[in-house]
Amino acid sequence: MINSYPALEAEIEQVAKIRSRNYANTNCDISALVGMVYREIAIEVPLSWKRQSFVLTKDTYEYQLVNSLALDDNTNSDVIDYYGAITDIVDQQLNDVSIHFNQPEEGLITVDDAYLCQHLDETIFIMRRNFQHVKTLSPRIYNLIFKALMEGVIYYIEDSIPSQKDGQLANLHYQRYFNERKMLKALVPEINTYDGSQAGSKPKLGEL
Repeated sequence: MINSYPALEAEIEQVAKIRSRNYANTNCDISALVGMVYREIAIEVPLSWKRQSFVLTKDTYEYQLVNSLALDDNTNSDVIDYYGAITDIVDQQLNDVSIHFNQPEEGLITVDDAYLCQHLDETIFIMRRNFQHVKTLSPRIYNLIFKALMEGVIYYIEDSIPSQKDGQLANLHYQRYFNERKMLKALVPEINTYDGSQAGSKPKLGEL
């Protein structure tokens, strides 16, 4: 059970030393490799979601949502969560009201005149993709993505010193990396709505 980022990094480095032919021949920055591979995975697979809300106010037709969150991990002030595309807009009764809203740019929500006039002082709830920093993930997510991260790191190590023989090995590792991402994507729903419904199932909101 991997329960922290240092434990994740240490486990991946240990496996890479055993499985990678090129590990001893390269100056591997495991932290940088883990970060790079994680970003590839996070873009492709929606691992986390962010709930946001705002109150409809008289004569206010635009609402700017927060697009990122700076996190203090005691070592790096640049650790940031980014919030992505909106997947759900609902009212206080969790009814879909997205038809009354537009998103002209990321994080900016506009409401039509008629809906605003009829629903003043009501709260609107938003669901968005949350691109968490790799150092701030939950133990559940670390264990969920471990195999894909490991295969990705090993692939990039093998691909770092090009030769025909190593190239063939790198292709094998890329196929393993690709397959792990594919399996991970099959496990995680493409969208998450505010009431918790995900791709035909209804797990509790925030499970992922």
